[in-house]
Amino acid sequence: MAVRHDPIVYYAMLQVLSKTKLCQGAKRVLQLMVKRKIECRPEDFGCAIVSFSRAGDIRKAMQILTLMQKAGVELDLSICNTAIYALVKGHKLEKALKFLERMQVFVSYLEL
Repeated sequence: MAVRHDPIVYYAMLQVLSKTKLCQGAKRVLQLMVKRKIECRPEDFGCAIVSFSRAGDIRKAMQILTLMQKAGVELDLSICNTAIYALVKGHKLEKALKFLERMQVFVSYLEL
């Protein structure tokens, strides 16, 4: 019989991993959550983005947004802000500005 951890265990692991450069661990936790049908919140994906950005891998940090879409989790303002933060920390200012412009369109769409 397999042991099923409470979702809070996964959330706590992501919070801890977001403070480190152990980005592959954060991605693996997200993949396990999706596989085990544990509710994934946008901030969970944000933890992985922050971890990848701490490790200096901005490209993979942005790929977490694709993983988020595949998991069926909607973008929200917190994840958009986290993505912009990762781009700025990675010295990708032009990409951060482009993302900001897209985010503004997204926010206007939400207000409709």
